[in-house]
Amino acid sequence: MFAVLTGATGSRPDQVTLKCEPGLALHLREQYPAVGPSYYARLRHWNTVVLDGTVPADELAEMIEHSWECVVAGMPRATRDRLRTRHGGRP
Repeated sequence: MFAVLTGATGSRPDQVTLKCEPGLALHLREQYPAVGPSYYARLRHWNTVVLDGTVPADELAEMIEHSWECVVAGMPRATRDRLRTRHGGRP
């Protein structure tokens, strides 16, 4: 799992929880008020992004890609290779 999308409620907009390297996670939390530690995955490797439009779309796309890469990196080599081939040959 590399992303968890949580639908909006009456009190908050949609949000997505993404895996992230700890140093980058802290940097993103400092840079964007809509990025914070995950409530459900209280590990330092997960950020929750409130999808309120304050994080630029290109930055959000990079966060999603980074999350995918973090998860794939921890898989067995054969699985990694197969997924990366299907995903456009990314390392």
